[in-house]
Amino acid sequence: MDLVFHIGCEKTGTTSVQSWFDANDAILRDHGIWYAQAFGRANNRGIMFYGLLPGTSDDQLRNTGIETEEQHIALQARIAQEFAADIAAAREAGARTYVISNEHCQSRLKTHEMVQRTHDLLAPHFDRMEIHCFVRPQIDMSLSLASTLSRNRNIVDRDWIDRDMNPNFPYYRFDLLLRRWADVYGQDTIFPVSFRAQRDSVGYFQSRLGLDAVQLDRQPVVNAALDYRTITLINALVRAGYGERKLDYASRIFVNDLPIEQRLTLDRATAMRLQQRFDTVNQELIAAFPQLATEDLTPDWSKYPETGNIERIHEADNVGDMLCAMIDRIRAETCFEKARRLAMQSERESRANRPDTSLSAAREALRYATLASEAAAYAKQSRGIIARMERRIARWERNLGKRAAYPEPGPSPDMAEEPID
Repeated sequence: MDLVFHIGCEKTGTTSVQSWFDANDAILRDHGIWYAQAFGRANNRGIMFYGLLPGTSDDQLRNTGIETEEQHIALQARIAQEFAADIAAAREAGARTYVISNEHCQSRLKTHEMVQRTHDLLAPHFDRMEIHCFVRPQIDMSLSLASTLSRNRNIVDRDWIDRDMNPNFPYYRFDLLLRRWADVYGQDTIFPVSFRAQRDSVGYFQSRLGLDAVQLDRQPVVNAALDYRTITLINALVRAGYGERKLDYASRIFVNDLPIEQRLTLDRATAMRLQQRFDTVNQELIAAFPQLATEDLTPDWSKYPETGNIERIHEADNVGDMLCAMIDRIRAETCFEKARRLAMQSERESRANRPDTSLSAAREALRYATLASEAAAYAKQSRGIIARMERRIARWERNLGKRAAYPEPGPSPDMAEEPID
């Protein structure tokens, strides 16, 4: 059996790829393609968790409840066990290709030792391995990243991009990334892909896996780019103290509903100057991986205007306190209503003896009720929902006799990707 391992990069259509593999799982199996079950779906982030050295500080680990080195080691042991079972199931089904896709392997497995951990887990099970990685010009990637960073309450402005576009920042060093994976897996296993030349990342894998003639569903690409004025508002909120509060799902909902009319832009002269910082390391990358050419890492400068809008991004800073108060009030009301509806849904599913759907709704109700309880107007009613849902979750988990090795988070708009333009 062969391995096709997609490691990124981030902001190159990875969410579309993972959604496509996940949505077409049954059809792909009929054609000998097995999309990994062992590492979490649709994003196989378990392989990244396994690669991290035990005890590594990582926000995604913390979001799954992994706080200590001992918990991390136990999680990695469970992942290895689930992978062994998944490989056995794939072989029994007659799969010829096993596929893993996780873009955080690019951004979070930062050392040879971490990459080696994934190799030691995977290599014994495959006759042939391929490591696929899309790359794009660094300034394009940085601007594409801006909306995700803003959603996660980071300040995005001219100072940020000038500081971020630094060849000493490993995130943009594709030469170091691919050499690291080549050193561990072997030079002949590395397949760098130009995102400028191949914008259809799903189509790339469909062709690579010999599925051109197969009718497969495609999930719609989520337009995750934020209007630069929305980024301006988020900056104001963060500067007024909102960035210090616990990040939650509710406040993101309003961000995603705001219109997108003017995407963040950077003037062409500045963009050229920043991209030029990477000329030397990009040429070293091309020398090491001749599948790539200079134009693959050169932006389409016609997409950069003479005058950008990033300079106007400080305009709302003086209204941050009022924005915080407004969002808090709307957020609490929305969270309480969501919690109430989800609790009712969980109760209906419980009466119908459908434990999985009842448990899922109860977990979501608990999450939203906890957020709503922070507001005095909803605290008492929210605590009642919390108590009921905690009892139901405990009962179902006890009856089912298991917990997920690394439970998936709730709705997460920041996982959405930039549209292909």
